[in-house]
Amino acid sequence: MYNNDVINIDVADQKQHPLLRPQKVSIVDIKMPFWSMVVFMVKATLASIPALIILTIISLILVAISAGILAALHVHL
Repeated sequence: MYNNDVINIDVADQKQHPLLRPQKVSIVDIKMPFWSMVVFMVKATLASIPALIILTIISLILVAISAGILAALHVHL
């Protein structure tokens, strides 16, 4: 379990406290069964579909606004 104790550290102590110093971390391996990874990837793919729909709608709105501005300025491409 996690320790829920609060640690109060003065600003002067932040440079000296070892938990507040940046630490380098490198991930060597992720142990995950193959089918769990497949299910995870399928879920991630399905979760990205709404984001793509939203980005497409935003792009269409921006293109429509740009076309309207160019038409108002009588610029023909």
